[in-house]
Amino acid sequence: ADRNALKVSSRSEGGLFEHVVAEWRFSDRKSGGSTVEFQVDYKAKSRSLQFFMSGMFDYMVRKINNAFEARARELHGAV
Repeated sequence: ADRNALKVSSRSEGGLFEHVVAEWRFSDRKSGGSTVEFQVDYKAKSRSLQFFMSGMFDYMVRKINNAFEARARELHGAV
């Protein structure tokens, strides 16, 4: 976590993947509130696994995003 840059990132290497990198970035809006960006970058060791996992990672990122939004609403109310 980099508090000054308002960024949280993680990196994993090994197993079936050459790398998996996840990053959260937060920025304040002039109108109030915040913008939150979440990105995942990955590369599988085989092309067939890369193809198969592309749909799974899309699903996983949507699940993480939905959970983040639900928790934010729980803590801060609907915007």
